[in-house]
Amino acid sequence: MRASVFLVVELFIVVFALSILYTVLPAHKEPFFRPADVMESKVNNELFRAPYNEVYPPPRSFEEPDFGLLTSSPPSHYPCSSDNAPRLFIGIFSTPDPSATARRALIRSLLSQTFEAVGNAVLEYKFVVGTSEHDSQNNALAQEHSVHKDILTLPTSENMNSGKSYAYFRALLEMHKRDPAFTPQFVAKCDDDTLLVVPAVLNSLSGLQCDQNVYWGTSAGRSNHFPEYFRGLAYILSWPLVGWIGGSDVGTLHQHGIEDARTGQWMQMLPYLSPSESVRRVDNKWNMGDWNQLSITQDTLALHWLKMDDWYRTQAALIDEAWDLTNGAWVWRGLPSQEEENRRKEMHRVAVVEKAMVREASEKSGVLFDDAEYNRLHPEGFTVF
Repeated sequence: MRASVFLVVELFIVVFALSILYTVLPAHKEPFFRPADVMESKVNNELFRAPYNEVYPPPRSFEEPDFGLLTSSPPSHYPCSSDNAPRLFIGIFSTPDPSATARRALIRSLLSQTFEAVGNAVLEYKFVVGTSEHDSQNNALAQEHSVHKDILTLPTSENMNSGKSYAYFRALLEMHKRDPAFTPQFVAKCDDDTLLVVPAVLNSLSGLQCDQNVYWGTSAGRSNHFPEYFRGLAYILSWPLVGWIGGSDVGTLHQHGIEDARTGQWMQMLPYLSPSESVRRVDNKWNMGDWNQLSITQDTLALHWLKMDDWYRTQAALIDEAWDLTNGAWVWRGLPSQEEENRRKEMHRVAVVEKAMVREASEKSGVLFDDAEYNRLHPEGFTVF
């Protein structure tokens, strides 16, 4: 009887001590991943929780090495020279959702002249999309590609932060294997609400060699809770880095999460794989950023957060006027004067008001209002500014 009492007392003491430790010790903040979830690409939602902070840090997987990257062929296995073509391949991330169709059409209409002027040997682009769970959307994408030949459909479901960037680099390497003539010197990952200032970007790349393992982008405005990385509005990798990543069996866990931070994590692993190779980081700081926070200059490389078509169209018109292709070289002509800019702003304001009135009248009469068609028929207020 006495032994039973002592046993109960000891058990009580142990439970009490454990409860004290549980209260005193800091909570474990690392998200918990079940193997089945990882295999099915259903990573715990905690991985995407934002913003991270000192109380809730990013997952430790952003600091862990990846076996696939550390056991694959290094970048030097994928040679590159100034003879490679195109000079720059731009992957514009889009989606199979019907709402993205108009944005792709807008980008084509505004950038086609620039791409045609410099030629495929210098520039090539594709809209990068994953597959949809709806056959109708996949069929529509196939039809769109048959007309424009500018959609790269990845062999993975459409996603954000669940491996799309890795699938993109892997798809480019597969394209190279099928056609060795396709060996871009530099590869860009670009959001569809980002306007790359192509003349300035090409000028920036002109002083770089693609065999230097170039990682080009901007750290301005990035989160400080991850290893060094460049923001996802647009960044560029030289071909050897693309080959290294695309040729590696990167673990599922190291594909997921904030994908642009993942790219920065991958870059940090290179010295451990090949001590003789290093990454050349080109940080463009505030020459890249949100369009409403930057003043366009000769050094501006990318304008982000162009969520509205009118915003995208307006900024593209300014860039088109500021740069001129003369005798094969891009020349900065400058932005319009303040007086001219004010005049255009007023024209744009009046045009927006008039369009709103027409839209309201159409809705009252039960007629479908076509925004894109209206802008095409009334370009004076939407393309000059």
